[in-house]
Amino acid sequence: HAYLSAPYGIYKTKDSYIAIAMTPLPKLGELLDLEFLKSLHDQKIWFTERDVISSIEFINQQNKSRYLLKNRLFTIEDSQYVNYFIVKDILKSGNIPPLSYLYERIKSTIINQRKLNLLQSLNKEILNDALKSKKYETYK
Repeated sequence: HAYLSAPYGIYKTKDSYIAIAMTPLPKLGELLDLEFLKSLHDQKIWFTERDVISSIEFINQQNKSRYLLKNRLFTIEDSQYVNYFIVKDILKSGNIPPLSYLYERIKSTIINQRKLNLLQSLNKEILNDALKSKKYETYK
């Protein structure tokens, strides 16, 4: 139904079918005894399109428009599990990504800048100490 949010519908499982209608993901996790769904509580995990295409073998540049649709639930089956994925939202190129997506990149940039500042400060301090104590050698 066009006015219901995903996941809704009837989905094939390994040996049967499951019908889902407007069930919050943590509740669905309880019902299916799936730990990763129980802990979601509206958390969003953002991935780049490139990461999705390279990680899920049946999605490629030619068929991505079938899978990478907003509010689309799809499954990946392997020998032991049926994995459910929901594309909750899609940001087009040029849009500002959410902070949750940028958090690790921002954190890493800040830490690297602090490391660089520390190294520059140490180099300057060592040079000043050597000049002050006149304990240095000049190489030509």
